[in-house]
Amino acid sequence: MYLNTAIRKRIIGLMKERNWSANHLSLQAGIHRSGLNKFLRKDTSSIKIETIELLCEACGITLEEFFASPLFKDVQVKD
Repeated sequence: MYLNTAIRKRIIGLMKERNWSANHLSLQAGIHRSGLNKFLRKDTSSIKIETIELLCEACGITLEEFFASPLFKDVQVKD
């Protein structure tokens, strides 16, 4: 699995765990709703680590916990 796919799946999983929509998550994280939605819809293939950190803070987890998911075990970075 590619890194951006794993990140996307991890974010979606966190939203499902909390029963949050992407709009709710973006409000909690203080980020633009459109940017998150574009990433989740695959309209853009990248997301900044700073944005992931804000999403983690909103979810009450650390970056380490975010990337500790089994989704990242055999991740590939796309050229």
